[in-house]
Amino acid sequence: MKDPYKKIISLIGGMAFALLLAEGLLRVLSVNSGFMAARELTQFRQNPDLVDKFAIDPELGFMPNLGTNPQYTKFGTITNAYSLMKTNHADRLLFIGDSVTARGKIVSALRDMYGDRDFEYWNAGVESFNTVQEVNYYLKFNHAISPNHVILTFHMNDFEATPVTFKSGKKLIVYAPNMPTTSINPVLFRYSMIYRLILGRTIDLHKEIESVKADTEASLVRLHNELSAKNITFSVIVFSYLKPLSEWTAEDKLTYYEIMEILTRNEIRTFDITPVTQNSLMRGNRIQEEAGDDWHPNETISTAIAEHLKANRLL
Repeated sequence: MKDPYKKIISLIGGMAFALLLAEGLLRVLSVNSGFMAARELTQFRQNPDLVDKFAIDPELGFMPNLGTNPQYTKFGTITNAYSLMKTNHADRLLFIGDSVTARGKIVSALRDMYGDRDFEYWNAGVESFNTVQEVNYYLKFNHAISPNHVILTFHMNDFEATPVTFKSGKKLIVYAPNMPTTSINPVLFRYSMIYRLILGRTIDLHKEIESVKADTEASLVRLHNELSAKNITFSVIVFSYLKPLSEWTAEDKLTYYEIMEILTRNEIRTFDITPVTQNSLMRGNRIQEEAGDDWHPNETISTAIAEHLKANRLL
């Protein structure tokens, strides 16, 4: 009677050893891979200083640490000289978005163009945020400043789910999943490379990415409805790649058209700055913050964008 049990125990032990061996090999060969299940935002792991500047949040994945990051106020906005109490009749503008917003070049260009008499310029941009995070961040923190006009910059890489975030020693590790976060077990994702591999090999990538896009649209609609109910103006600036249209991939073009379709379908006030960037590129102008950076504008194109937004009556 004992022999069958010994065989079972031996089989289980062998399987456990094989799993541990596979886990160890994956950690050596593909230590930071998301295996098609997610894309790592490597800037967090590569910059240890971000551990104190950013906090892990169950709703947002990560967010500025509003307790230790002096760049941000308790309302999640970048520190400025304005008083929370409105003291004049100026419209309070709140800019939300990712690094394009956080670095402030377009916001500064608009301020130079419109001046300070009629408007306050509040910036709640956060590096590496996506649209779902931006909306939740507004609803959780930014709304407290009572803006008159919320201006969201929709970047073409903003079709992403809430990130999976964890700390490893003195490093912050962040992954942008290719599926809604509800489809992922964050504990297994953090500790098991085999889980990541199986997840990446078994998901229907096209179906999951469509689900992420649907979540993004739902977030935009939620914010639109929330602001409309409070008579707060809502505008979206569509920010496309800073490279010639001829260099866009078929996927790039599809993403752009899907963004425009979502905004049109939901009757959201939209300003597309693609014609501005493309015209500038055709004239041979340098428009990138740094050479090879297709994501962030320099001051020259930011001024042109501000002129375009003013001509089309953003404010």
